[in-house]
Amino acid sequence: MKRFVFLLIFAMLAGCVFSNPSDLVTPAAGDAQDYRGLQLEKLGEYRARFTMSFEGSSGWWYQALLSSDGDQNELQLSLEGLPPSKDPGDVRSVEANGMVKLQGEATGGKCWVFPAADQASVEPLTPDDIIAPASIATELEKTGSGKILGRSADQFTFMHALPPDFSNAELKLWLDSATGAVLRYEIQLSGEDPVFNSGRGTLTGEFEILELGSIVIEPIPGCSSELPLTDDARDLYLLDDFVAYRTRLSAEEVVDFLLKSLPPQGWQEAADTDTIPGTAALSFQRGETALEVFIQAEDTLTEVRFFLAPVPGP
Repeated sequence: MKRFVFLLIFAMLAGCVFSNPSDLVTPAAGDAQDYRGLQLEKLGEYRARFTMSFEGSSGWWYQALLSSDGDQNELQLSLEGLPPSKDPGDVRSVEANGMVKLQGEATGGKCWVFPAADQASVEPLTPDDIIAPASIATELEKTGSGKILGRSADQFTFMHALPPDFSNAELKLWLDSATGAVLRYEIQLSGEDPVFNSGRGTLTGEFEILELGSIVIEPIPGCSSELPLTDDARDLYLLDDFVAYRTRLSAEEVVDFLLKSLPPQGWQEAADTDTIPGTAALSFQRGETALEVFIQAEDTLTEVRFFLAPVPGP
């Protein structure tokens, strides 16, 4: 299946802004903490925000809003201060049932659909990507406790150099007392930009849980194709002028299905169907749009790929 590696740019991103929670006021020094990462899955339904900024010879700002209702995971990304080559524009994605739906400036406002297991990724950076949990796992010291969103939380700090990348690192984490999940994480680093290679400067950021329980995630509109899909279509790709899926039908059954389904939509055969056992190529035209369909049997599944393009000139 075609891979859309350019989406990997989204895996480079993260976000900023410090807070000073006033409800965590009880000092309790001396206890160490074995930090194992954000562990958001332990919180159930949640809405969170991770923002991050960099100030130096050049600067940038980024924000990721993350939500989970237990069945769906939503991500909204915003980025400012970078050249177009590094800025995919604001995007929103929703992942559910093994599929990702993506919409934003990078998609031209259209909805793109692809399997979550694809090599392409829309995962943002988290604080754990900036500083690996293993590098601070046994260095955190408990400095306070209190409440966040009605849950008991313990505060831990880390203030050391992290050679060779950072001359100084200041971290504050508030962990849910019951589960160990992160409820808030503040970070400040001095050194080389670890995200976009913008030179030396200071990176500041904050991750925080905004809501817990009863999260509503709105669907992304326009995530369907008029091109015919078999009833058992799986591994769907819907990207601009490219649509693909897999089916348990044989190549010959898919050809028969398309020859019955496309003409009622106004598509006319532009060439004879080219077939050999397990493989077929079909050509259609509707107005000024050409449609090429390639069908290939693969073990127990058959791959179907549609390519749309303007009709070539004379």
